[in-house]
Amino acid sequence: MASEVGAYYRTSLNEARKQKKGLRLRLRIEAPELAALPWEYLYDEAEGDYVGLSTETPLIRYLELGRPQEPLIIEPPLRILGMVASPHDFPELDVAGEKQLMTEAIEQLVEAGVVEITWLKGQTSDALQDAMLEGPWHIFHFIGHGGFDEEAGEGLIVLADADGNEHRLGATQLGRLLNGHSSMRLAVLNACEGARASETNLLSSTGSFLIGRGIPDVVSLQQQDSDRGAHEYHRR
Repeated sequence: MASEVGAYYRTSLNEARKQKKGLRLRLRIEAPELAALPWEYLYDEAEGDYVGLSTETPLIRYLELGRPQEPLIIEPPLRILGMVASPHDFPELDVAGEKQLMTEAIEQLVEAGVVEITWLKGQTSDALQDAMLEGPWHIFHFIGHGGFDEEAGEGLIVLADADGNEHRLGATQLGRLLNGHSSMRLAVLNACEGARASETNLLSSTGSFLIGRGIPDVVSLQQQDSDRGAHEYHRR
């Protein structure tokens, strides 16, 4: 079976190259224990490199949820709601630096008037809830800490409480905050383990849970990330 899949991949890639196009690989994995594997590390021996590192072969995961696929047309400007959470009792983030990286990455688009970015002033769930009411927003970009709650069986992000200390917001609660905003097209979770799911529930990760609540696309990390990796995440 593996050899057959490899042959189909090679044939499709060669055909795409003939047409001067890329080949997008969409992974549809229904078994939770298989979906938990880091498929982003797929290695192409013939090319001598990892598949996902090439702009020619972008690799994405696809969840079949039975929702109708609607056109994702947006009338500019594209409105981004950015949030940085760095509670006192967690490793400190370079908040100013993180924002600066994001600002520089989209600077030309902002100057052209096609993108707007608003940084949330607070770090609490109440602040996020209030900001959502001030939409419409097209992208939610979170920078902070994340993880997976084994007891609850779902992913989480780490916000701050009113005193600036840790407040763990589960995927269910985050989904409720973002739910009902039909303008939302993308959630970017620059936090560790945003794509980590249990081996029994495919939709238990923070990212997949948001997709289940109607956000068309989510960019998230399956494992822990380094500071350098997080910076590259912003820059790209």
